[in-house]
Formats: sequence, structure tokens, C-alpha cells
Amino acid sequence: DAVRQGAINRNRAFMTAVDAALKGHISTLQALATVSSLDKDDIETFRQDAMRVLEAQSDWQSIVLTKPNGEQVMVTSRNGAEPTAHTVDEASLRRVVNEEKPVIGELRYREYVKKYGIAVRVPVRKQDRLAFVLSAIVNPEQFSRLIMDQHLPAGWISGLVDPTGHLIARIPVRPNSDMATQTFMNALKTGSEGWYRGRTLEGADTYTAFKTSEFCNWSVGLAIPIQEVNV
Repeated sequence: DAVRQGAINRNRAFMTAVDAALKGHISTLQALATVSSLDKDDIETFRQDAMRVLEAQSDWQSIVLTKPNGEQVMVTSRNGAEPTAHTVDEASLRRVVNEEKPVIGELRYREYVKKYGIAVRVPVRKQDRLAFVLSAIVNPEQFSRLIMDQHLPAGWISGLVDPTGHLIARIPVRPNSDMATQTFMNALKTGSEGWYRGRTLEGADTYTAFKTSEFCNWSVGLAIPIQEVNV
């Protein structure tokens, strides 16, 4: 019981840190959305404004300005690539358009930067209507650092997943293209947090504590080898 509660408490603290990081990205985007260049539809000047913000945000891969219909007006990326296409994460864009509030997207591969990233999106209103959706594509490595900052004991496994089960971050490291186990995904359906026995992606027999954030709907699992629990 002590080990289980300790793992659950770790998960709660970790997800609080994840939510705080995402809220920080939202606040920065909301500030960028108020610059006069965007209000005046001066996209070239806004590009310069966005580049200055991008240079200051080391965990952002790019900044994207999109029309409500999905058409990309501007993409400012670190490698200079600027595709002219619709968003790869249409579901999160539709949510911003429909709800007109900030939304955290799913982990998706973006060809123009050759990396997986997460769209953090905010609505931009002008003259009482939704004019644009402003997005930052966040590097998932930021959340790997949050896991490493926990200094987990040797043999413990921690993974952060989006609602589809894609691995945002994990220790030991797995590719972002990997998915969480079906056992883990089934456990998430039982409640916002809990504890179960099952096998990890490597096949290790563990007890796993899990926690889902009400803010971003991401989930973390913390797996502990059974021999450290059944002593």
C-alpha cells in the first residue's frame, strides 16, 4: 500500500508539472496573439514578431497561423521550411474553432521539420469573430526532461501518452511512433487514476500506477518491478 500510494503521488506531482508547462505555452501564445501586426493583418511583420518569440522558446519547433478552415497562412520553423498545406492535426484545430478556447493537440509527425510534435493552439478573435488559430508546435523532448528530473530508481519505467496512446515521452526511451500497451490503455478506461499489474512494452512484469490529466487528457504510467513490491 505504501509503494502504491507513493507511485500515485509521484504521478500526481508529475502531471501537475506537465500541465504547468502546457499552460505556460498557452500564455505565451495568447500574448503573441495580441500583437498589433496580427490585428492589422500584416502577416510579414507578424512573421518577424513570431520569429523573435520562436527564438526565445527553445522547446518550440515552429509557430503556425491558420485560418479556421485549416488553411495555413504562415509557418515559421527553426529549419526554415514552410509548407503550404492543411494541418496534420485537424481534430484539435476543429476543437478550437468550435469551442474558441485553447486546445492541446495529439502527438503527430510533421514532415516539414522531420519530427514529432504537439500542437498547442489558441483562438485569435478580431471584431467579435474567430479570425485565426495560432499554434506552437512543441517538442516532446521537453516532457522527457520532466521524467528524467524525477530521478526514478533503477528498473522503474515511466511513460507519458496522448489520448491515442502514442508515446510523448518515456524512460527507458522508446520512439514517439510507439504506442502504449493495450493493457495500459484499458486501465485508463477504468478511471482518472489507479493501479494494476501487467507487462510493459519490454515484457517486464510490473505494478503500474496511472494518472490522467483533466486539463490536457494526457496520461502517465509509472511501472515498478513486482519484486520491489512483493517483498
